[in-house]
Amino acid sequence: MAEPQADCARPSKRPRLSDFANPHFERYDASLWLADGNVILISADGKGFRVHQSVLSNHSQFFADMFSLALPENDGCNASYDCPSLTLAENGNDVSWFLRYFYTPLFFIPGKRTPYEQLAGMLRMSTKYLCEQLRTDVIHHLCLIYPPKSHILPPPELPECPALVPDENVSNHALLAIRMARENDVPIILPVAFYYAATIEPSVYVDLLPELSREDHRSLIHGREKLIKAVLKIAWSGIFEAAYEDPCDDQNCVRTRYLLLQSIADHRCDPVDLFISPMLHTQVRPAPRKKQPDFDQVCLYCYDCWKESELHDYSTVWKRLPKYFGLDGWPDNAPRIPWPQEAEFRF
Repeated sequence: MAEPQADCARPSKRPRLSDFANPHFERYDASLWLADGNVILISADGKGFRVHQSVLSNHSQFFADMFSLALPENDGCNASYDCPSLTLAENGNDVSWFLRYFYTPLFFIPGKRTPYEQLAGMLRMSTKYLCEQLRTDVIHHLCLIYPPKSHILPPPELPECPALVPDENVSNHALLAIRMARENDVPIILPVAFYYAATIEPSVYVDLLPELSREDHRSLIHGREKLIKAVLKIAWSGIFEAAYEDPCDDQNCVRTRYLLLQSIADHRCDPVDLFISPMLHTQVRPAPRKKQPDFDQVCLYCYDCWKESELHDYSTVWKRLPKYFGLDGWPDNAPRIPWPQEAEFRF
């Protein structure tokens, strides 16, 4: 048998024993080819990894169950390396990331900026091979980016692009997150992932990868329209609600509010950026107490009523966010995850 070449580059159904056939491989990952390893894992693209059955068993319930049974026979790899071999259905990068989590301290922890391709690979592997701790850590990390919180007062102000999103994923991180959530049953990140996806112009995201399913594409378009209507309703009612019970006839105050509405009507700001952009009432200055407002100010009474109204309406829209996109709702038992701006990132 030809000696495989070293490859030093780093890169959901439960499987059956019959899936692990064809043990041949042409190259191996030198950093995960351990001299005292007692099992060889072979990726679908032909890369070998010589590791320890005990390490796999400690982290993966699937491998623990497999190694408690007789391993499938193969056609000579055990004779050459004096240990059994298993061929996996995943590519070399996915297998490498999966194993490095076990062998390399701090290779991945929640809050460490990580490419989405790696997150997706680790989530797929941990879900398929029943690695509970890795799956929990990846979901925790995704929850830092797409917080699964429903009851927030005051409403959240999300970053335009979460700090944990790598540069190469800035344009399509929300679409990748939706795909990850759908493929690996992680619904708690979907509301905020759909919200971020809705901030992308439809003419732009149709050209981005990955493509969403037809159902998710329809939900995204419909949810975006519902969100725009909700935001415009907040803008119109919030600005003039203060005048309903106690009309304000100060000309400068009325003028300032009309100008702001005109800017919204002219689409100078994207209504979908509700939780990214500052609230509307913060874009004007309140007049000092007991003083007439200047030309670019509103009276203090209108400002206070406007602020209170906006806080209430923003919170209402946030609580209804999953419904806009046809989702079941916010999770009842979401993990305690700090907001991105509150989290202490060590990397």
